[in-house]
Amino acid sequence: MHPEAAETLAYLELKIAESQFTSTPDQLAADQRAQVSLLAKRQYLLEQKILASHEAQQVFLPDPTLDEAYDRIQSRYETPELFAQALSNSELTPTGFKAALNREMRIEAVLERVSGQIEPVTQDAAEIYYYNHLERFQLPEKRQASHLLITVDDQDEGLINVFIANSAAWKKKSNKSPPASTNWCFAIRSAPPL
Repeated sequence: MHPEAAETLAYLELKIAESQFTSTPDQLAADQRAQVSLLAKRQYLLEQKILASHEAQQVFLPDPTLDEAYDRIQSRYETPELFAQALSNSELTPTGFKAALNREMRIEAVLERVSGQIEPVTQDAAEIYYYNHLERFQLPEKRQASHLLITVDDQDEGLINVFIANSAAWKKKSNKSPPASTNWCFAIRSAPPL
């Protein structure tokens, strides 16, 4: 792997770890690190395609713009040494970090340029698309009950005692409350006389 690609991947892992886990890659658990690594590789391949596009050849990033972005990131650290240490912990050099930052800013510029050429979607066009693709916007109905309301008249007190006894038996048998998925909650109201 080209050294620049390795540092670019390290940069992407740093950004993804920060956004997904609010941590640095070296502080992640093995499964989280693997997830971050996979996402970084996917993003890298996608970005390679963007940079290989015709539009990317027309984008120029002035050095002062890059220097300003680099300085802004470095200023988040108390000292330049702490910034250098953070880069080192993420397997980045200051030069590699700057190159990866340059790459990221070029990609953003390409995406802005391309998206700027797209005409805004009108309300009518959105509605036409919606009605032509209704199946994509409809999900099967789902219901979940969290409470049980039992309405009884004065003659059905035996039924109430059965429910209360079942709840008490559960607690006694398992030495704990019914599972949360059961949601044992009884609201009992007497029915008005007919």
